[in-house]
Amino acid sequence: MEKRWELRRINFTPRGRYPSLIEKLLCARGIENPNIFFHPSPSHLHSPFLFEDMERAVSRIKLAIDRKEKIMVHGDYDADGITATALLLKILKYLGGDAVAYIPHRIEEGYGLSREGVEQAKSLGVSLIITVDTGVSSKKEVELADLYGMDVIITDHHEPPEILPSAHSIINPKLSETYPYRELSGVGTAFKLAQALMGEDERKKRFLFWQLDLVALGTVADIVPLTGENRTLVKLGLEIINRTKKPGLKALMKTAGIERVDAWGIGYILAPRINASGRIAHAGRALRLLLSGHEHAGKFAKELESLNLKRRKLDEKISEEAFSKIPSPLPYGIVLAGEGWHEGVIGIVAGRIAEEFYRPTLLIALKGDKGKGSGRSIPEVNLYRVMEKCRDLFISFGGHTLACGFTIERNKIPELEMRFNEAVQEELRGKEPVPVIHIDAEIFPEEITHEVLSYLDLFSPFGPGNERPVFLIRDAEVVGYPGKIGGRHVKFRIRKGNEGIPVLGFNMEDVPQRGERLDIVFRIVKDTYMGRERITLYLEDSPRRRNVGA
Repeated sequence: MEKRWELRRINFTPRGRYPSLIEKLLCARGIENPNIFFHPSPSHLHSPFLFEDMERAVSRIKLAIDRKEKIMVHGDYDADGITATALLLKILKYLGGDAVAYIPHRIEEGYGLSREGVEQAKSLGVSLIITVDTGVSSKKEVELADLYGMDVIITDHHEPPEILPSAHSIINPKLSETYPYRELSGVGTAFKLAQALMGEDERKKRFLFWQLDLVALGTVADIVPLTGENRTLVKLGLEIINRTKKPGLKALMKTAGIERVDAWGIGYILAPRINASGRIAHAGRALRLLLSGHEHAGKFAKELESLNLKRRKLDEKISEEAFSKIPSPLPYGIVLAGEGWHEGVIGIVAGRIAEEFYRPTLLIALKGDKGKGSGRSIPEVNLYRVMEKCRDLFISFGGHTLACGFTIERNKIPELEMRFNEAVQEELRGKEPVPVIHIDAEIFPEEITHEVLSYLDLFSPFGPGNERPVFLIRDAEVVGYPGKIGGRHVKFRIRKGNEGIPVLGFNMEDVPQRGERLDIVFRIVKDTYMGRERITLYLEDSPRRRNVGA
């Protein structure tokens, strides 16, 4: 698919503090305090008491602990919700609380504060329910808890509805007018509550700091922006996860064959294994792993590995069927439904189709007269806003800008196809969506050095909102002997003074000619070749001879 190159316009003045390429990148990303950005610390986190309801929530929880009340932590069945549940359970027990966990079954109970969970809380004598990563849309369930004499504290990060539940208190960055960062994950929001509960006691703060491995895991898994406070939490959390004391996480890393974890390792290796339990079994299995001791950690990790393999097989089957249903010509928004599709896996496939065809995509698993749906979007389309325009078609619905979940009656799916397509078209203002490669800066080959490579590492962790830096070189001269690797990948070198810099283009066809001059967009990568580290440029798109502008 043709991609548009978009070069950031920057007003760059060299300062001489860092290499010129790094200063261009800092300027392009609007980073005014590089030292804090490169070296974030816990002191850079916002005060949790900037949330309007935080004092009220903390007072109620401390009262419950003092009175020995039974507390239920009610989570969600994805990695964000599971890690948030584990985090808050650990904190409450550390503070002497009598706490139990509840995570609903994805298929049998669905998303949100579960009626079954409220009923179980009543049977256990729970007087306080704390939700994590869920609850802001659970009006009826909160009313039921209130009827049973239970208080509910909601911590959630999803878009709030117009009418809020009548909870004791609600902690949600998207609802707060005073909290300065609105993109926290579910586990990030739970962490703010934990931070407030632990206060300024140094021993408690140290214990909380060692739980940042859970925060990093859930935050990256939920694909929220890795900017601001999220980036600080993940950067600190990655340091902890690579020194983790949790037997379950150690066993999970060992079973997955990963020794050192970065954001990519969480997103593509650890998170799918955590998510697999909630997708095709019960998320309680993953929670059990995260809370396990040495005795059972290995067994639980192997169980998740087995579930993940099963999930992959279901994924392949649904993908094959779904791709065969793609309509032609492509609509602005794709809606596909299938009998026997596993509702725990359709979100993954929807994401794959959205990426492949660059269209917001809804997949619906049909069963009887209803369907469970999952949606994924593209950066240009706010999926929550689009789905709001179709809200009257749904039995239930929730989500955020890039992902959603819903339940719908089978006979309303044709109308959904039509209205979803129209709403996406309206969001795009009738323009054909085209993938954009955002280029941070135009540079020269001479600016690419090993010193630059060491600074580029400090821009990590990479993810939404803080993607790997992409650069442009115009009129690069091809030197050496261009060719193919494995029949699918292009290799060549470009001139840098009297040297050449290796360039790799994955899954690209055209091999440039020696002496040809090209415009290239690329990432700078540290490669190991014949035991030696070297700089290599990984192409983001096929080389071009063209003008590049915003």
